[in-house]
Amino acid sequence: MASLNEIKSTGKKPRDGHFTLWNKYVCSHFSVYITKILLYTPITANQVTFVMLVFGIVGSIFLFNGFFITGLLLLHLAVLLDNVDGEIARYKNEKSMMGKYLDGVYHVIVPQLMLFGYAYGIYNLYPNKLLIIFGFLAATFSKSLILPALFDAIVTMQIWGAHPPLRTKTNGSEVKEIEGLAGDYKSNLLKIYNILKEFWEHPFNLIALTILYVWEIYNLKHLILPPYSATVAFFVLYGIFVTLNQTASFILHTKRNSIESFYVFLFGRK
Repeated sequence: MASLNEIKSTGKKPRDGHFTLWNKYVCSHFSVYITKILLYTPITANQVTFVMLVFGIVGSIFLFNGFFITGLLLLHLAVLLDNVDGEIARYKNEKSMMGKYLDGVYHVIVPQLMLFGYAYGIYNLYPNKLLIIFGFLAATFSKSLILPALFDAIVTMQIWGAHPPLRTKTNGSEVKEIEGLAGDYKSNLLKIYNILKEFWEHPFNLIALTILYVWEIYNLKHLILPPYSATVAFFVLYGIFVTLNQTASFILHTKRNSIESFYVFLFGRK
């Protein structure tokens, strides 16, 4: 059976939107122990991914109902399993489209439920409408809405068998810059954006909520600030930031006609 070092070596993968610094430098040091145990069982990577999805949804429901410790623990466990499924898949060579699909469902649903669930849970303790308004904005715009719309349009065109005329001269190379996978960036702005974006995406927003909860418990005892004022400030700032970020993304991709770049990158010119 595999050693911990073999699992760590097999578990390494290129940086993508889901493999953040937190996964690399924290979760991976714990996930290998779970992976080693599961490798002795018939449990598959896809089954782990499904459990990860369940933990994420259930943890968010706990947040909605004010059970913050239980909810946050389940969500952190889900993030840990996000490493485990990949380690199992790569060690057993079980990579599959279904696994990627389940992983995608998790990253589309859970972070949004988590953010609004936390804001709503705090709202029940401290009824400030800013928590609902900016909690909703934070949940809605914390995940890119623009790129899924691009992919949906491209897939629909392919299903219809339509090959749109391309006005761009791109070869699709800039797609790697947009996705944060370029080795050499032509745009320094995109390079900086892709380096920094993981600090407001999942799981760093989960870490922020955890720190906020610990602070609020401490603050309730010592009353350094008005109760839950830090949480309100966080959601106002976070909600405004991600909303402006998505607005800028829409303007950028529309102006640059990115949909054609993605089409060429995926299917070439037809």
